[in-house]
Amino acid sequence: PAPQVALAGRVIARNQQREHKRLSLTKGFTGRIHLRLEPHMPAQAQSLVSDIAGLLAEGRKPAEMVVLVRLYAQTPYLEQALIERQIPYRVVGSTPFYRRPEIEGLLAYLRLAQPGRPAADFKRLWLQIYNTPKRYLSRTLADAVWRRVEQGASLPEALRAEAAGAEERVAKRLHELAEVFEWLAGAVARGTAHAVLEALEARLDYRRHLMRSSGFYEVGAGKAEGVRAFLEYARDKGSVGELLGHLERLAQEHLGDDPTQDTRERVSLMTIFRAKGLEWPLVFIPVCNEGILPYSGSVNREEESRFFYVA
Repeated sequence: PAPQVALAGRVIARNQQREHKRLSLTKGFTGRIHLRLEPHMPAQAQSLVSDIAGLLAEGRKPAEMVVLVRLYAQTPYLEQALIERQIPYRVVGSTPFYRRPEIEGLLAYLRLAQPGRPAADFKRLWLQIYNTPKRYLSRTLADAVWRRVEQGASLPEALRAEAAGAEERVAKRLHELAEVFEWLAGAVARGTAHAVLEALEARLDYRRHLMRSSGFYEVGAGKAEGVRAFLEYARDKGSVGELLGHLERLAQEHLGDDPTQDTRERVSLMTIFRAKGLEWPLVFIPVCNEGILPYSGSVNREEESRFFYVA
């Protein structure tokens, strides 16, 4: 198709580290490119999904469509809009945003701070976060804290009780964790989800933990960017309880979560990197803006041009 070939050729021609080549048409002058400007990511997601809904209404199939993103951090607003329109989708190479480990880690702190949590649920959440970020606490110690909670102690009380008999380094970390949950109990009761999550992320230095604990820079950067995007996503979701309720409803409404129960065709969401060598009749590339595409965390501007060329 002419427009796509012309645009790809113009983009890649600026790169210096490449073999010179000229793209030629082989399938005629079919195909179109639409450029759309939106004021922010939520509006862009709604507009993009409206386009998808319109195409489906015209008889196009979900499997004919793909949304190519530079980072998985771009998907939360897109996923919400797709769920609201009841359009089945799949995130290729990742999970729905509300189930990603880096997001679940933060949410586990919020859930632990809520009163009335069932015992089995409480234990699962506690074992998920006692060493996130890394505190070098043993599983034996974590189980001892849990037993005290099971016997009626609050989590801060259990942590401080175990700290009393621990070596100085471990005791310090247990006291620090107790302070986090003492603060969090009040913050959850009074603050908005966005404010609480921002303060919690800063207190845990959570994004830096993700950067340090990931084997590859871009993996860690992508996770950290995903957390930043999720904090922004939570801005208009009300209290912590309202945010958690909203995410639970999204999970219930996303019928594609269990592929054994839902075999419908789906719109694909995936990174440009994963899309190399693949083709679709209908391709959406959101957020072609400085900072995302090209990605601000990359030191290789020509590599970013290659990503856009592939898309």
